[in-house]
Amino acid sequence: MPPPADSARRVAGLRAARLVSASGARFHYFNPNYDVLARLIEVTTAGRTRTGCEP
Repeated sequence: MPPPADSARRVAGLRAARLVSASGARFHYFNPNYDVLARLIEVTTAGRTRTGCEP
């Protein structure tokens, strides 16, 4: 099943994330930080957009 298409659903889906092994026992790559950052930007900017380099 593919991951959700929008950041809100991807971040909400993190609630269901579970460890696949005991902490420190094995390394598993899992980096949801980009999804969390994208969602944080979406929420804090509330849809504002900028074009060009104006302040």
